[in-house]
Amino acid sequence: MAEHEDNLLQEEAQTRSRLINNVKYTLKIILASNSTSYNGHLTVSFSLKKKDQTDPNSLFLDAVCEQVQHIVTNGNKQEAPSGKVVRIPLDADKLVEGDNVVEISYRNEKDKTGDGFHHFVDPQDQEEYHYTNFEPFYCHRLFPCFDQPDLKAPLTITVDAPQGWVVVTNSKITEQQGEAGISRWTAEPTPPLSPYLYALMVGPYKRLDDNYGDVPMSVYCRSSLLPYLKDDVVEFFEVTKQGLKFYEDFFGYKYPFSKYDQIFCPEFNVGAMENPGAITFTENYVYRETPTDSRRLNRAETLLHEMAHMWFGDLVSPVWWDGLWLNESFATYMAYLAMAEATRFGSRAWVDFHTLKRWAYREDQLATTHPIQGVVPDTNSTFLNFDGITYAKGASVLKQLVAVVGMEGFKRGMQIYFRRHEWGNTVISDFIGAIEEGAQVSLQEWSKIWLETSEINTLTSSFETNKDGSLTALVVQQTAPEAHPVMRPHHIDIAVYDWHQGTVQCREVVSSKISGSTTRLDGPLKDNSKVPGAVYLNHNDHAYAKIALDKDSLDFVMKHIDKFEDPLARLLLWSSLNNMVRDAQLSSVDFLALVRSKVATETNDDLVDWLISTSEKVAGTYVPHQHKVREYSKLHQLALERLRSVDTPDKRIMWAKAAIQTVSSDVEASAILGMFDKTGIADFELDQDMRWNAVIKAAAFGVPEWEARLKVEEARDTSDRGQRRAATCRASPPDAALKEEKWNVILNDEAMSKHMLSAIMSGFRHWNQVNSGLLAPYDEKFFACIQNLAKTRPHEFVEPFVYSLFPSEGVPDTSKAVQMTEALIGRLDESKDTFIKRLMREQLDDLHRMNKCIKLVQ
Repeated sequence: MAEHEDNLLQEEAQTRSRLINNVKYTLKIILASNSTSYNGHLTVSFSLKKKDQTDPNSLFLDAVCEQVQHIVTNGNKQEAPSGKVVRIPLDADKLVEGDNVVEISYRNEKDKTGDGFHHFVDPQDQEEYHYTNFEPFYCHRLFPCFDQPDLKAPLTITVDAPQGWVVVTNSKITEQQGEAGISRWTAEPTPPLSPYLYALMVGPYKRLDDNYGDVPMSVYCRSSLLPYLKDDVVEFFEVTKQGLKFYEDFFGYKYPFSKYDQIFCPEFNVGAMENPGAITFTENYVYRETPTDSRRLNRAETLLHEMAHMWFGDLVSPVWWDGLWLNESFATYMAYLAMAEATRFGSRAWVDFHTLKRWAYREDQLATTHPIQGVVPDTNSTFLNFDGITYAKGASVLKQLVAVVGMEGFKRGMQIYFRRHEWGNTVISDFIGAIEEGAQVSLQEWSKIWLETSEINTLTSSFETNKDGSLTALVVQQTAPEAHPVMRPHHIDIAVYDWHQGTVQCREVVSSKISGSTTRLDGPLKDNSKVPGAVYLNHNDHAYAKIALDKDSLDFVMKHIDKFEDPLARLLLWSSLNNMVRDAQLSSVDFLALVRSKVATETNDDLVDWLISTSEKVAGTYVPHQHKVREYSKLHQLALERLRSVDTPDKRIMWAKAAIQTVSSDVEASAILGMFDKTGIADFELDQDMRWNAVIKAAAFGVPEWEARLKVEEARDTSDRGQRRAATCRASPPDAALKEEKWNVILNDEAMSKHMLSAIMSGFRHWNQVNSGLLAPYDEKFFACIQNLAKTRPHEFVEPFVYSLFPSEGVPDTSKAVQMTEALIGRLDESKDTFIKRLMREQLDDLHRMNKCIKLVQ
């Protein structure tokens, strides 16, 4: 039996780092077809600097093994632990100071959660696929290891697998056919890597090839997706080459690995993972339907994000998981910079960057906010920090840093950083020190204020004038939340606008440094003859701050927002209005009315897409339940009108999806089903993804023909995606017996894959079913079971369970949900229930915010 929780304390990792170095792994994996398990043989060598006199048995390998068959330490057999293990202690009596070799043979089960060593069977052709996903603490699911980022080590891997299967790992690999239909694949040793960066993909993957100079590039996917990838791979390779050239030039350092493979993986949990030389991606980026160009931009960002990690994260890695934020925020910022500077997407990248920033704005205002650079006491805590603060706030603050030091200073600093720390591990002071050296500025105070404090500031403006109305000063006020009263320095561009001859004109942009609660800019403009019609304090979006519009600017923007020439400026203004909705300063129904009145003239597709998704969120979350049908129906009718009037493929796709998502009645749902055979729009049909969404809506509203339509769609789409969408559909109807059946499946079927369970969860709650009392029993059931589920089921299960089944969105009266959530939080232990307590505190925050916004309308 396992005696330890599968969790590594930072102090344990620090102890191991003090005791050992020079780690090397040699691994052999033996795979067979139609098997849920595999065998492994590991040889790990390391140097023991000194024995721990206080705890001689403190050295251990992290492991999740069903059975350890034997252990040999320095030629001496060690008793193997019995049963399933999560750690393998190394016998101190058999270790020596200096060089040590440990050999372990083991058997293990394949994973079905999307992490560790995941196993998937394609329902279309019954082919088997495997892949690894190790960040932050899953490498030891494949083989026993010192699973912490600062114990970098080369890995040499050999895989025995059925002939016809392909093996991909971090380094170049060769195949040698053996007997009985088995091939042996042997890889070159990797450079020294952190364990979470090792990668192994095995199965009948199909490959498409190209090269970047002398670097071979391949893209892999499973057989059933190859037709879709073939049609789209040219752009994928093009962006890859553009990114590699940009980063090599910017970092002053050649791509540091021997190849550049990119693999699309089924049931992948995240967008992608930066395994050096073998980057893995979700299959959502293989487009089975015609994508909008916004989706192509999103894919390019992900590709360039992972590529930036080849240098920042892989070549140079964090010492511990408190450096996760720097890893991710750096890759995020650099991806947008590369996309803007080196690809066809150009300045559109910064429009999309702001939509990402809104993720940070939301999470930074929750009770669970935390500093960018925080304390991470163990690996369990790391899972909590894959959030909007780590990715989006960190990236936004890096953009502000570049505004402070200048692009050339930042670039020089990065070149110093990579040359100085190649193949090593670093902490935040190493990064800041390199930027200081490159830019010749001091950043100690900046670093402390921005990286070690929480929450977000709000900036607003006012004017001082002469009697003749001319402008004498522009005053910027900065405020901070009471719980986090920190005033930060901001380098901002201030734009002033006027209404002139039927258009909005930008009179001037003023670059300014803001600090403290009040900053006064005397005689701020070249033309101070009159007060501007509007002022916006974050032109070009360099600041990480909420911008509150003064009354005159607000009135101007509400009238003329569609007349601002720059699409980024329009997005920033819409974003400020949306912040006002979330802060209960602007009615949700007024915001939706404004969107409906302005969106028809919006020319930027990325902004149209954002307005649609934001309106759906506002209608679903911040509108009183008794008004939801009305507001959704208005959006639905708008979407249908726009669908019939727009003349570009991308806009048709966006509005068709919006029409389906905003269905508010069985009549509307049935009408959408009627568009399956004929849309009435020339050269436009609903694609398969739209058809699935429409059938799910029909099921949720109890449209009689939903079952017949479901059978048709299952026959059209026999893929794993089709199976998951069908599972969502079958969980959706307003049927009490069916809900009970699906609830029991969710709680009790641990053999089902995480992704199929998530699909069922996503169909369980629909806003239109709340008033009937159908879901009321499951509100209490949720609170009765969640604490135990958080202790007994993996994070990959608990998160979608909470996000899909917590009784929040669509509840007419949330007072009971608030009471039950507060009671649960009171029962949870701060140290033992960290993960679920954070999720519950976030849900409670959302309930309180929703209530304030709803009261404003009522």
